[in-house]
Amino acid sequence: MNEVEQDHSSVTNWKWLREIVNEACQPIGPYWPMKTFAYYNPIRDLEHLPFARAIEEANQLMGAKGFLPVEEYRQFLYQGRITLPALERALRRVGPTLPSRATIRVGARTIHVQEVWRIHAAYGIEILPTVLLTWTLELEGLITRFRSDLPEDSQTSIIDRTIRECEKCRHDPESAYLHNLWKSSLVACQLSDPVSGPASFHAPDPSWSSPVSRQEASVPVDLPVDRTLGDWLDNKTGSVLVETINTHMIKWIGAFVDEGVAGWSMPSRGKGFYAAWRELA
Repeated sequence: MNEVEQDHSSVTNWKWLREIVNEACQPIGPYWPMKTFAYYNPIRDLEHLPFARAIEEANQLMGAKGFLPVEEYRQFLYQGRITLPALERALRRVGPTLPSRATIRVGARTIHVQEVWRIHAAYGIEILPTVLLTWTLELEGLITRFRSDLPEDSQTSIIDRTIRECEKCRHDPESAYLHNLWKSSLVACQLSDPVSGPASFHAPDPSWSSPVSRQEASVPVDLPVDRTLGDWLDNKTGSVLVETINTHMIKWIGAFVDEGVAGWSMPSRGKGFYAAWRELA
């Protein structure tokens, strides 16, 4: 072989090696070593619905999440990634619709329903069951500490104003302001204080019978037939119970159905999945 042939062979081998390296650097699909992979559109057969409605339907039927949790969108709002004008435009475009004069009057103030929608979208106004009201007010500090999503400049402004207007509140202006806000809201709405009444959280008095009936104290469970209580708990409490269970199940099932790829196979596979898991867990 002369020098020209050697140089040509070296160049060819070099190109071949580069092609192999480039191919090896490509991302590998997460479905290997499965023999086949079948793609399934989670909103198939829902094409006749608007996209948002189809996502909602898929969520009800299969638990599919088509959007980020609302808390993340609110965090984007606090960070400035979503602006208030953009939020208002979205509410006008896809938000609820009611007559333009849908208002309520609280004391001397008239509140339009769109203002309530905007506040709920930005901060969240969740329904609080009656049986949890006292617990939330007294033990979770609802009227003693600001919400974590209240901007720092708003907190500072409120605290400074409270100290200026009430010298006695200097030791704990945050709690003083929230208590005063709570009392003022009750007066404006002409409501009694459930905390100062017999509903306060104290040792139960056998001579006092709770006005909350057993039927009112129960929490209804509304689930589609193919959803679990874990889904219901996650929905009501914001927990990640189903995700946690799924993570462990995927880990253990992945080891059990290994196709001979792993260097260390799962012990006791011959006994069945549950028996093998009991020995190892």
